[in-house]
Amino acid sequence: MDNEFLDTRVLVIGDVMLDSYVYGDTNRISGEAPVLIVDVKKRHWSPGGAANVAVNIASLGAKCTLIGKICYDENGQTLYDLLRESKIDFKPVRVIGYNTTTKTRIVSKHQQLLRFDEEDIEELSSYFSEEVFQDVEEEITNYDIIIISDYGKGFCSEILCKKVIELANKNGIKVLVDPKGVDWDKYNGAFLISPNVKELSQICNCVVDNNDDSNIVETGKLIYEDYVMEYLLITRSEKGATLINKEIEHHVPSIAQEVFDVSGAGDTMISVIALFLSKGYSIETAIDNAIKASGIVISKVGTVPIAYKELME
Repeated sequence: MDNEFLDTRVLVIGDVMLDSYVYGDTNRISGEAPVLIVDVKKRHWSPGGAANVAVNIASLGAKCTLIGKICYDENGQTLYDLLRESKIDFKPVRVIGYNTTTKTRIVSKHQQLLRFDEEDIEELSSYFSEEVFQDVEEEITNYDIIIISDYGKGFCSEILCKKVIELANKNGIKVLVDPKGVDWDKYNGAFLISPNVKELSQICNCVVDNNDDSNIVETGKLIYEDYVMEYLLITRSEKGATLINKEIEHHVPSIAQEVFDVSGAGDTMISVIALFLSKGYSIETAIDNAIKASGIVISKVGTVPIAYKELME
């Protein structure tokens, strides 16, 4: 089958990280403390965060440039090598004296038992923000669409987000944002902002009931009116997603038959939406296909990208 995304060029800016998985059996209790013993059988590493967005885009056949921070450490080199293997044009901002963000998950019988994180959260300095922006400015006409993947680790600074969105709008390029935290002013002007229910609860400082469509819509509309965007897309895990703007309340149910691991589902969603929008499809069609894609990845264990053939079938 012909892949219509082969000539699509996507820029991803955001917090890159390394996802590490340790798989093993749990059949014993430690004699030292009342804890499970994991007999390690396998280890696996994969790109996470904004890097997983980039891998999803590349896996679907499009060309992807990724800009994010890694450090001069072993995990940073592992992540760099993995991205190069995935044929991603990775332009790392290398920082001395910090840890590359790494999430290690201990898994047994398809269940996560424990996760431990290695990270140093610090906002990208104005010097590096300006350096990244200048790089984007020089290459802006090379991209069909831009994704800002903010995981709250500091790379998506206010100055960088605002300048990139303003530049993209001047050039008629849509910006999609996967947000984090409560500082959404820096995303003003984006084409689409896509929080999950937890992130929606944080930005409205209230409890949002994922099982109540009317509560989702009511809260979403309040947030939509507080910021400047074309669309607000609320991802709702096993409940699917809800799209909101001035005229639309569009609910899309999930197609997942069984949920093993939601890691990376949001990355897959925004990647697929970006690619379909870049080819001129409607926002509703883009989201419908993104829901199908995320339904596939959450039925697998680990951070796994979606392949073009999988999605088309």
